[in-house]
Amino acid sequence: MDGQLGACAALRFLTDQLGYGVLIASPEGELLHSNAATAELPSGDSPFSVSKRLLLVQGMVCTQWVEQLPSGPHFFRCAVIKHRSTENNKFDADYRVAVTYGALKRAGDPMVMCVYSTLLRRKVEPEILRALYGLTPAEAAMAIGVYDGHSLSDLARDRSTSIHTVRTQLKRVMNKCQVRSQLELCQLLTSGPGVF
Repeated sequence: MDGQLGACAALRFLTDQLGYGVLIASPEGELLHSNAATAELPSGDSPFSVSKRLLLVQGMVCTQWVEQLPSGPHFFRCAVIKHRSTENNKFDADYRVAVTYGALKRAGDPMVMCVYSTLLRRKVEPEILRALYGLTPAEAAMAIGVYDGHSLSDLARDRSTSIHTVRTQLKRVMNKCQVRSQLELCQLLTSGPGVF
């Protein structure tokens, strides 16, 4: 059991950093762990819910839901769930789900679901941006400011720098991240590095 908890903790840490949701369930479908990115997933307006401690996906116990998916290689299955909001009927959402199960080949192995949706607003950490894209601390702060919706003039004022300095930093950020616009930068930071 300690090995399972250690593996769960390592996976949760990694996916928190990448911004993907993680749901870990027992072989019976009981929700064991979830990370911060999935805090809003089990709700009435998503395909994920919890009932009597069981993780449900599209109204089915998660283990049953996974069994009906096409088999993948090495204990791995993927699916895309198209979901229409029931509360306001105004948006469609795609949830990409990757599931591993039985990977340790031991009885009682947990099932791990990694979930990505554009509805999951990921927290962007400056250290991750610096490591992935070679940004300086000031450039990482600039990228996060743009991602959070601040205008360039607001960023200049908050940092007590000129608008020219902020624009120069933004150009460097976009070059390092290989994007051509602020919109592309926000899309990159929203989706994170491609995992699946």
